Amino acid sequence: MEGTALASLMFTNCSLSAEESATIMASGLGRNTSISSIQVMLPSDEALCDALAAALPSNSTLQDLSFRDDSMINGEVPISVVHLSSIFSALGENTGLKSLKVVVHESMDESLCTAMKYG
Repeated sequence: MEGTALASLMFTNCSLSAEESATIMASGLGRNTSISSIQVMLPSDEALCDALAAALPSNSTLQDLSFRDDSMINGEVPISVVHLSSIFSALGENTGLKSLKVVVHESMDESLCTAMKYG
């Protein structure tokens, strides 16, 4: 929201139900100048990862970004790490991020490794 000065956001088991929600979120985070930390507790959906990825290139204040997959602990179906490839690809254009932490319980595929390499 305009005029707010949040320093940190945490998304827990978040699912964006509509493409419009993801677009609004990406636009807001892209213009945000106060949030320095975002933590995403997986499982989450691809729309959330894509919204974050859309915001990363234009957001220069975000310094810490972390993803943690607790789904194995809770007996839930884990998110595919493929959803994270859009995040890694967007990092190539981000100038402010200083810390990225990804804790998942799944092996990475070739497309994710490529996104990490070029991001």
